[in-house]
Amino acid sequence: MAKGKGKGKGEKGPTKPESMSEELWALFNNPADLIQNLRGTCVFNTINCTISKSQAALYLWQHAATAVAKRDEIVQLGAVPQAMGAFKSVEDHERAPCVGLLHCLSACEASREQLTNTKAVPPHPPIALVNMLWETLITNSTATEVGVIGTLCNLSEDADTRPSVNKAILNDPVRIVNALHTSLSAQARADAALMMKRCCTPLGPDTTTADNIKRKLIDVGAVETCIHIFEKNCTDCTSAVKAYTVLAIEHTAGFLHKLLFLPEAKERAIAAGCVEVLSKLISNKYVLPSELTLTAKAFAAGCLCMLTVPKGFQNEMMDSISQYVRMLPANGGPPSNVASTPPPPMSDDPLLASLGAPSSPGEKGGMDAFGGIPAMEATEESSKIVASVAKDLEEQVKLVANAGAIPALVGLCKGPGGAEEEGGKKKKKKGKEPPLPPGMAEAQASAAGCLRHLSLFEENRKVIVAAGGVPIFAKLLESKQRETRLHAQGTLLNLGADNASYDPMIAAKVPEHITVLSSPTRMMKQIRDAAAAQAAKAEG
Repeated sequence: MAKGKGKGKGEKGPTKPESMSEELWALFNNPADLIQNLRGTCVFNTINCTISKSQAALYLWQHAATAVAKRDEIVQLGAVPQAMGAFKSVEDHERAPCVGLLHCLSACEASREQLTNTKAVPPHPPIALVNMLWETLITNSTATEVGVIGTLCNLSEDADTRPSVNKAILNDPVRIVNALHTSLSAQARADAALMMKRCCTPLGPDTTTADNIKRKLIDVGAVETCIHIFEKNCTDCTSAVKAYTVLAIEHTAGFLHKLLFLPEAKERAIAAGCVEVLSKLISNKYVLPSELTLTAKAFAAGCLCMLTVPKGFQNEMMDSISQYVRMLPANGGPPSNVASTPPPPMSDDPLLASLGAPSSPGEKGGMDAFGGIPAMEATEESSKIVASVAKDLEEQVKLVANAGAIPALVGLCKGPGGAEEEGGKKKKKKGKEPPLPPGMAEAQASAAGCLRHLSLFEENRKVIVAAGGVPIFAKLLESKQRETRLHAQGTLLNLGADNASYDPMIAAKVPEHITVLSSPTRMMKQIRDAAAAQAAKAEG
C-alpha cells in the first residue's frame, strides 16, 4: 500500500489507492472482517463475503508484515486456523498469499502451537499443516515455496513444534534436500538449511532422533548439496535482498557442520572436494553480492576442523598425539616408545611453577600445561592407537594445508583489534574493550581448533609462523572463551617444538612455561638449571 499522512499529527499511515472503492478500503482496514472473508462463506460469518480467500489473505499479510503488534492482533483475532483452511481449500495459483500469511504469522510464538494442532476448527476439518506444506514443496511457484519453507523453518524453532518437522524429514528427506539444491530463491535456501540445522540438533540428552535425521539427509545427498551451495554461491537464485545469498551460505555451513559429526558425512565431504571449497570460502576467493559474515566463516572453519579429525579420535588423545609427533625423528624413522616415555611434568611441579605456569586447572581459565585435557594412560596398546590415529590425522590435515587454508585461518584468529603493534609492544587498552563483532568469538574458536591440529606437523608450523600466528595466539591466551584459550595454548605448544619458533614466541611474550614445555630439550635444560640453582642455594 502507498504511504501517506494519517490522522495523527506527524504520523504516517496507508493511503487509499485511487482504484480502490470506499467499501473495499473500509474492508481492508478491518482485520476482523478480513478474517471472515478468509474463512469463506459459511453459517459462522456475520457478514457477507465480498472478496476471495486469497485476496483476504493478501490484505491480512500486508497488515501483519507492517508491525509486530499488528501481527499479534491478527493472531488473537483467530486468523491462524482460517489461514490454514484457506491454504488447503484454494487453487494452487492462489496459495502464495495464503502461505505468505502463514509464514508471517508463524513468526509469532503464540501461533506456532495452533499451526501444529490437528483438531478441527469450524468450518474446517482437522488439518495436518506440516504434511500439507511438505507435499507442496517444489511443486508450486517460487513465492509459494518461500512461504512454505519459511513456515516450516519457524516451526522448527520451538521444542514443542519441531517434532512435527522432524517426523516429516524422516518420512521424506528428499523433498527438503531438493528444495535446498534447486530452489530459485536464496531466501528459501537459507530457511531450508536453517530448518535442517535445527532438526539435526538434539532436543535433549537423547541424540537418537537427531542422528537418524542426519543419516537420512546424508543418504539423499545433503552433504553434496551443501558443497553445491558453496560452489554456486546461489548465483542461480533470484532475490530482492542480496543478503539472503550470504545468509544461505551461512546457514548451509552451519547445517554441514552438524552433519560432519557423523563419520559417513566426513567421508562423503572429503570425496566431494569439500576441503578445497571451504578453504576458498574463508579465503574470500568467491565473488559474493556482499561480504561473508563472520558467523558463516566460523561455521566453515568449524567444518574444516571437523574434517581434520580422523575416525577413532578422542579429545584425550590430543596431548598423546602431540607428544608422539614431537618424538618422530627428522629422518622419518620410527619414534621412541611412547609408552615408556614419561609425560612432561604438570604445572604443579615446584620447578615449573617458578616459570609462571598455572598452579592448577582452575586457574587462568582452567588450563593445564597441555591444553586442559589429560593425556591417555601410556600403555603399549594406547601407543599403537595413538600412532594409527596420528597417521590418519596427518593425511587429513594435509588436505587442509594443501588447499591453502592456513593464512585465512590465522586471519580469522586475529580478531578486529589485531595482535600487536610493530616492535612487539601490545596496544594500550583505553577503557573497557568493546565486545567482539557477532560471530568473531566462534570464528576464533573454530579457526584456532583447526590450526591446533595443523600445527602438529612441522611443515604446517612454518606456514603458521610465517602468517604471523605466534603473536595472535599469544593474545588469544587472554580470550574470554575457554575453548579458544585451550586451542591457543595447544597450538603454541606445538609451534614451540620447532627451534625456529622460539624467537618469535619470546618476541610475542608467550608465557615462559609454554616456551619451555613445548620443547623437551628446553624443558629438561630448565629443570636441570632450576635444580642446580636450588642446590647451590642450599649449599650457600
